[in-house]
Amino acid sequence: MAVFEAKKNGVLLTNDPEKVNLEEICDLIEKQYWGPSRVRRTTKKAFENSYSFVLLKDDALVGCARVVTDFVTCAYIEDVVVDDCLRGQGIGQWMIHEIMHCPDLAEQHRWLLMTVDAQTFYQKLGFTAPGHPDWIMEYTQPYPTK
Repeated sequence: MAVFEAKKNGVLLTNDPEKVNLEEICDLIEKQYWGPSRVRRTTKKAFENSYSFVLLKDDALVGCARVVTDFVTCAYIEDVVVDDCLRGQGIGQWMIHEIMHCPDLAEQHRWLLMTVDAQTFYQKLGFTAPGHPDWIMEYTQPYPTK
């Protein structure tokens, strides 16, 4: 996979593994409403095994997202975070748009995500409720606790 980078308003979006700091990502994720349900090991493993992106401003982590994918038929976006200092500036929508159109992911047939409270945000990017919700099934179990 090629290194991808894009810049907007002094913010760098990159998937460069040298710039993806897992400890900082864990710190950022822990502050989110879903963060306390995960141990750091789970977050680290999730980002290590995904196509991961970070947002950097002045070399400081200000956001992240990861994509679970086969790079052609289906991509699942998860762990999307934009620091409060950047909210309302269009950085989050720009980040998702750039991720969806980066060369390694541009041919995806289907993009999926789950959100508790950001439906309007993702609708602006073309996401809709599933056309066939009866086709979607899930099985969940608790995250590891240690």
